[in-house]
Amino acid sequence: MDEELIQGSPDETLRGQFYHVPTESLQELGNEVVPDELIRDLFKAQWVETEAVKKPDISVQDDKINADLKRSDYVIISIENYQEQYTGHSHEFVDVEVTVTIDIRSMVSRQRMWNIMAECRRIIYRFKLGLAPYHSVYYDGFQPDYLGSKNYSGIMRIRLTAGALPEYSRRTTGMGSPSTDPEDFPEGT
Repeated sequence: MDEELIQGSPDETLRGQFYHVPTESLQELGNEVVPDELIRDLFKAQWVETEAVKKPDISVQDDKINADLKRSDYVIISIENYQEQYTGHSHEFVDVEVTVTIDIRSMVSRQRMWNIMAECRRIIYRFKLGLAPYHSVYYDGFQPDYLGSKNYSGIMRIRLTAGALPEYSRRTTGMGSPSTDPEDFPEGT
């Protein structure tokens, strides 16, 4: 999608169009999407930095964290659960649901932690119906966990869902593949 198609109010929900996050796992045909990297790259691309909420260090759980954890704000994204369930009369479709945990931490103030949470939520709301290759992104809530003086943190949970995906395309091309024509698949699949 061209950048100009998503211009406008940063609070406007995309409807009737999908945003393809420029993430590494979706650059090659047939790759399976890596959900935590998808959310990390979405946050990095769509973050609106203001005086109230500077852009924190945003990483996936196993990435090297570039921030000084005692002086900075950071967001760590991880997958809590990945599920697939067969649907259809002959189990020819698959529903996918991925629960993603977003750990938000600030050493600055409780207000800064809540501002970071609000910016993450704004991005999720904007792309709730238009984040490819998923059909919907749900904001499931935020649980603050105050760890003492100058250590403010909380856990945000979101769900990525895609329903009625053809089972044969999941097996042969990965969920992010644009090709769903059985004639394009190798013989015997």
